[in-house]
Amino acid sequence: MSEPKHTPLPWIIFSDLEDGPVALLPAGRPGEICRFNQFMQNNQANAEFIVRAVNNHDALVEALRDADDALRGMIYDFEHETGENVDADINHTMEKIEQALAKGKDES
Repeated sequence: MSEPKHTPLPWIIFSDLEDGPVALLPAGRPGEICRFNQFMQNNQANAEFIVRAVNNHDALVEALRDADDALRGMIYDFEHETGENVDADINHTMEKIEQALAKGKDES
């Protein structure tokens, strides 16, 4: 995998004032990633959601890849041991996993 072009992880949240501007910062490094300058009731919740998603993205993609590999192995074993195909629900789930992994791939 190539070196990412985004700001290194982890990201943290910094709030200037109570109910004031909220900024996302690279942990342990100077500078801001972005700032919510206008007060909105959900700025803090949005910042927490963004930081949680960003900081956990790689682990989630890796876990989904592992699950995909394990399921493909189980499907292969089942189909070759029984001579039967898995049902449409399992195939649909595998397609959803493939689509999610395509959306989460590193596009650095």
